[in-house]
Amino acid sequence: MSLIECPDCKKQVSDQAPACPHCGRPIAQAKAAPQNIRVKKSGGEFCKALQLIGAIMLCYGVVSCVYNSFDYPREFSLTPTIMMLGGFFVFVIGRFFE
Repeated sequence: MSLIECPDCKKQVSDQAPACPHCGRPIAQAKAAPQNIRVKKSGGEFCKALQLIGAIMLCYGVVSCVYNSFDYPREFSLTPTIMMLGGFFVFVIGRFFE
């Protein structure tokens, strides 16, 4: 909140006041309209690519785990588990740095 000068009576008025308390001139209309400022996120496309790669790795790992559990119930393969966990971590890193 700051003080501005009234254009009519030249007295100090709060910029939050709807009108000048001295002369009654509307102040809200005298203020300049705020400008729309776009902020570009850095690394947006890279983070989206990480998320996509992570999601694909995660899905591949889950499907491989399910497939291996039906076809080879007594064997344990570490590859689908590593792929699933790796995909999860890559996806989370992509979301974190977005």
